[in-house]
Amino acid sequence: MLKTLGAHGADAGLRIGDNEPYDWRQAVGYTLNRHGLEQGRPCLYLEVRNDLLSDPETFGLISQTLETSFATVAMSLWPKSAVAV
Repeated sequence: MLKTLGAHGADAGLRIGDNEPYDWRQAVGYTLNRHGLEQGRPCLYLEVRNDLLSDPETFGLISQTLETSFATVAMSLWPKSAVAV
């Protein structure tokens, strides 16, 4: 997911970081741990800076980038059942 999101983010002029400014493994994330990692399920921890979400244009750009990235990954994992965007 990170590779795909990074590529789509770069195309959109967004900076995508891995474990920046801190390591997600140090965060307390009950849902991620309980329903993802402990169950051996693919999961992710996603954070978007609040200041980027306050601008409608940037909000739309981030939304589109996330939608395209998730659709790309879904199509690669489940090509017969995922819906392309």
